[in-house]
Amino acid sequence: KTIVATAAILKTANDDFKTLFMAPTEVLANQHYEGLKKLLSNWGIKTALVTSNSKPENLNSYDVVIGTHALLNDKLQINKLNLVIVDEQHRFGVNQRSKLKNQIQEDHTPHYLSLSATPIPRTIFLSLFSDLDVSTLDSVPQNRLPIITRLVTDTNKNKVLTLVKKEINSKHKVFVINPVIDQSKKGISSIQKIINEFKKEFPSFKIDGLHGRLSSEQKINIMDDFKNGDLNILIATTVIEVGIDIPDATIMWIKGAENFGLATLHQLRGRVGRSNLQSYCFVETNDKEKESIDRLTMFIKTLDGSKLAKADLNIRGPGAFFDTKQSGFLKLKIADITNIKLIKQAHKAAKKLLKEDPILKNYPEIKKKILTNLTAHSE
Repeated sequence: KTIVATAAILKTANDDFKTLFMAPTEVLANQHYEGLKKLLSNWGIKTALVTSNSKPENLNSYDVVIGTHALLNDKLQINKLNLVIVDEQHRFGVNQRSKLKNQIQEDHTPHYLSLSATPIPRTIFLSLFSDLDVSTLDSVPQNRLPIITRLVTDTNKNKVLTLVKKEINSKHKVFVINPVIDQSKKGISSIQKIINEFKKEFPSFKIDGLHGRLSSEQKINIMDDFKNGDLNILIATTVIEVGIDIPDATIMWIKGAENFGLATLHQLRGRVGRSNLQSYCFVETNDKEKESIDRLTMFIKTLDGSKLAKADLNIRGPGAFFDTKQSGFLKLKIADITNIKLIKQAHKAAKKLLKEDPILKNYPEIKKKILTNLTAHSE
């Protein structure tokens, strides 16, 4: 994704235009900023970072502006903007994406590049993203090894702990994911309790936690410490689910794994295995329900994100597949979102109708429905 985005930015800058790049979290925006600044400086391209806590003066002096939701500020104006990039687009609501795409100069619509590492079923593409040309990168970089994925049980937990110690002694890093910050009513341990348990198990290792209640500065400092090797084990919520790139992280241990959908589990697993080092993903659950065990077994056996995405859609439904911020998301009255044949027919019919009657002159009821929905979204 980074290579594709960089190529588009280079072309845009070469034609003397600007790029806006939005990411869903400050941690990820900062990572993109550091990475792209280093890459693009070779071509003399200037990069700025905009967050709720940071905004350089005179943004129009920069070629690329990278940021979080802060880029949605109505007062933000960038001249000669010709490319908008949104990373992990599924983490933004429909209205947010639309606002970023349309808030620019009234007489000019920039090119729009949407990126996502979350596998999305073909049916979702056709239903939700029909206005986009879709390209799928389904191969992995050379020399990557398959991530060994296993279920953590009482009988093998000590072996997992031994492997954690071995990997850290080999100068590798470990992620531990906890579903909640505080102790839950379901009996899920708080993130602080997990931190204490690991500190007791590994007293000589450096361990810290990362979650949404920390300040932006704290989050960035903790991620920097982890990246630089000042932390061995990072215990976090899904705040690190998307985009985080730590090549020497080799273990992802997901606690309370039954609380996550297959798409999220796959994203979390993707935080390791980002180099030629052998990496591991361990899923742990106290849930003995057959449905949970079957779902986790499917995850363990399947490394193909597309297959997992389709299974996740069948199991959890479209409302849970994406963030609830997906305004008006697929409120279908009669259609089955997994019925690819029916959706293709509907997609073909809609394209034919719009080609023959682009202003829907002969279809006043459809036009009325669309205008009603557009008004609701704009509010």
